[in-house]
Amino acid sequence: MDSLNPLGFDQSRHEGRIERSLSSNSLFSFLLVFFIGSLLLIGGRIGYLQMKEGSRFFSIASSQSLTVSTTPAPRGLILDMNGLELAGNTSSFDIVFYKSEFFREDSSIPKLYKNLSVFLGITADELAADGFSEENATVPDEATLLRNVDTGTVLFIQSHKSDLPGIFSE
Repeated sequence: MDSLNPLGFDQSRHEGRIERSLSSNSLFSFLLVFFIGSLLLIGGRIGYLQMKEGSRFFSIASSQSLTVSTTPAPRGLILDMNGLELAGNTSSFDIVFYKSEFFREDSSIPKLYKNLSVFLGITADELAADGFSEENATVPDEATLLRNVDTGTVLFIQSHKSDLPGIFSE
């Protein structure tokens, strides 16, 4: 609008002038306040998420962990010169127990004893030989419970993961 003023306009009286340029100090002050406010806002949100909600997010992350197991590829058949099989491929799985995985879930040793007995037919004597103790409520760090089980047993264990905490097939 200042450009619309006539050429002979008397600026000393400030007639018709409707805008004033910002000084560099006011622009700097605005940017400084904006930057500090942004830092306080972001810092407050980070503090809230870490201190107030940290334990909740930790439990969510812990329940979504992965277990890495390596399964070697089957080898080829070994045949003699007449085409008869000398060595073949047979799937072999072991049922193992991991203490670290057992205590990640809300589980109890008596419940594990009962479920191992009902689902897999493992007796208390067999568990005691592997280092389990129901009286002392102790479990070993790792134990191989069954060897050379069939695929049906492996599928059964995978479908009953919630009833058999810490039990895996390898």
